[in-house]
Amino acid sequence: GGQSPAVLCLYEGGQFIWPPGHVDSERFVELPDGHRATIRTLSLQPVVLSIENFLRPEESGHIIEKALPHLKKSGVALKDVDKGREAKEFRTSSQYFLPTSGDSKLEEIDERVMWLMRVPVTHAEYIQVLRYNNMEHYSAHHDYFDPREYASNADMRRETMEGAKNRLATVFFYLSDVAEGGATNFPRAGGGPPPRDFFDCSKGLSVYPQN
Repeated sequence: GGQSPAVLCLYEGGQFIWPPGHVDSERFVELPDGHRATIRTLSLQPVVLSIENFLRPEESGHIIEKALPHLKKSGVALKDVDKGREAKEFRTSSQYFLPTSGDSKLEEIDERVMWLMRVPVTHAEYIQVLRYNNMEHYSAHHDYFDPREYASNADMRRETMEGAKNRLATVFFYLSDVAEGGATNFPRAGGGPPPRDFFDCSKGLSVYPQN
């Protein structure tokens, strides 16, 4: 008597994913450096979780300092139906894939992400640092790559092993605050239909930067 009921979670495919619970539910995770992060559910479909108390301000500054000299205009892996179009039609940001090996601060962040996601750091990409200036954007898209949509792209098919290897989840770090805008929009949050206008951020869920 008096004990909390146990919960058993079973996962297909062998990969742990945080149980989302219900919208606005919270749970806590102890991180390797000893502090506790808060996980809050923002959406169930798709699953969107916010993680509070994860990055320190000095770590955000370190990432910016390391990446800033290397930023270049972002490219886009074009689907077959978009061949011949320019990247700027979809995306106008600047970016740099920041290597983490050999940098103790970045390796510590890697370890924290691994602890949070329960995915080995060997399965992660470098930190993709993005800068959006005023009025810059990236239209609605998936972060994973459906090999059927890249049938003519041999490099993409090889990289994803025909779909056997792909992105499982995206961990966002908001490195700075802005007075207005800067949101990441999930147009189908709540089970909504595919967007007709991929630049319309008025529907679904918008998550604003909080550093």
